[in-house]
Amino acid sequence: MRMHTQRGVTLLELLLAVAILGVLAVLVLSSLTVGAKGFMSSRADVETTQRARLALTRLAMDLRGLTAITTAQSSSLTFTDKEGTNIAVALADTTITVNDNLLIENLDSYPAGTSLFTYRQADGATAWTTANSLDQLYEIIITLRLTRSRDPVAGGVTHTFTATLNPRNTGADNFP
Repeated sequence: MRMHTQRGVTLLELLLAVAILGVLAVLVLSSLTVGAKGFMSSRADVETTQRARLALTRLAMDLRGLTAITTAQSSSLTFTDKEGTNIAVALADTTITVNDNLLIENLDSYPAGTSLFTYRQADGATAWTTANSLDQLYEIIITLRLTRSRDPVAGGVTHTFTATLNPRNTGADNFP
């Protein structure tokens, strides 16, 4: 009589299969983690860019219509618009306010040589101050330095956004 032997899986084969599955699982999970981190980083960049764009658009709209300037400093500006409304823009710590209402937050510090506002005369190099007449004001450069928020990968990254605008109602002969 012939005996049937049942063939099974040895312990060594079972351990080898589990090890191979473990390596494959680690590879799949690590690639998913890298993809998720990339998504989160991109999302944080988009959010930061949108916040900067909205703030720059608001400031540009207000500043284009200015008719008089009371104070013009590197971190604040007080002016009157064409409707006669007084508007005060101020940088305090990490926020910018317009007439004491929050415009944008999570700003980074400004290193030496950079500022929120830069005022220029027509030659592009000479600084404009309130000691000059308003018709000599050719452009205002707004610089925002935003720290990327809610980013688990690189939360401390700072992006710089700049807008250059030419006020329309200053009476400047050299308006572009």
